[in-house]
Amino acid sequence: KLLSVFPVKKMFISGTPIIRFYWEKFLLSHLEDFQGDAAEIDSKANIECLGKYNLLINGIGLRSAKAIDIVSSGNEDYVADLSDCWNIPSEQFDLLLVQFTLHMILDDKAALYHSTRILKPGGVLLCNFPAISGYFPNGILYKGYRGYVYRWYTPQLLKEIFKTLGLEEKDYTLTVNGNRIARTLYADFYIPKEVIPNWLLKDDPAVPILISVRIKKPLDWSPIFQANKKCRLGN
Repeated sequence: KLLSVFPVKKMFISGTPIIRFYWEKFLLSHLEDFQGDAAEIDSKANIECLGKYNLLINGIGLRSAKAIDIVSSGNEDYVADLSDCWNIPSEQFDLLLVQFTLHMILDDKAALYHSTRILKPGGVLLCNFPAISGYFPNGILYKGYRGYVYRWYTPQLLKEIFKTLGLEEKDYTLTVNGNRIARTLYADFYIPKEVIPNWLLKDDPAVPILISVRIKKPLDWSPIFQANKKCRLGN
């Protein structure tokens, strides 16, 4: 099953957050992008799964799959902070999948710069931006690394960010999902897909909970914004 998650507390109903259904629908609508040399943040489970599905449905799949993670666990191909990943060469991938990550990166513009930089010309970035999210005052512990939620997004904010990254509106598509009831339920419930009525997933652009984006790197990519190498204590 794609994009399954586990409840973080036993009191939650076992299942998947509503926001994940929107994202799964978006990925399946771009199934043909899962081909060539691909990379994914955290693990490569989703790109491998969707690459195999694309091969089954459309006869073309992945040539290679890489994982990029901020900490080393032995399963990654690159250990890197996406906002400072100069150890990953430019123009490496036909596809990069970044999901439920960018709102937890302090320098999200630098992370988007690098996400585009490591794509081949014409390569595709599939990423998402929560318009609402849970907030954890003490952060979230991930493989010994403590991460924090820094922001939520609106479509207009993303358009302004993309403009500084040398992306015109013809270079990307924005898909906005959510409605008032879904927003209320998202904060508290993990529920099985079988009990979600269709009207609950009906979209209201005025009350988004998730913005999903497909970016195709221009052949002549020339961003206004340039990420700099960050100074680190001890380096």
